[in-house]
Amino acid sequence: MLHFAMDAPPPYGPINEKLPLEIVAGDNAPGVSASPSFERVQVARVAQADMARLAAAQAKARAFKATGRKDGKGSISVTIAGGCRDGAINPGALAVEIFMRSKADEQYFLVSSVNLRKLLSDDAIEKLPLCEPGNG
Repeated sequence: MLHFAMDAPPPYGPINEKLPLEIVAGDNAPGVSASPSFERVQVARVAQADMARLAAAQAKARAFKATGRKDGKGSISVTIAGGCRDGAINPGALAVEIFMRSKADEQYFLVSSVNLRKLLSDDAIEKLPLCEPGNG
């Protein structure tokens, strides 16, 4: 889920859009490196059905920025739920990293890195289901 929020005076805000993400085919992510032997890259985007909502929210945010006013603030957050594993889980860090880009022709940049071992119990990690072929 992508949460795009901005607290700004009308007509620019407020904005509070929660946009579902969908996993897209392929793992082409310019700027993101991964070892194919033990790392997996999954590319998610705002669901196609919600692209117009995102574009409208972005247009409001850009219009507010163009005014030069400083009395607004905004945030973008990404929430991950679920997950799967390719096989046995090795000991050590179990990193989940979130990269973003704002334009399709740009490289991705790292916005968050979390070690799941610090958030989940060993039992919860062991219960992660195996990935289905093509869904990893």
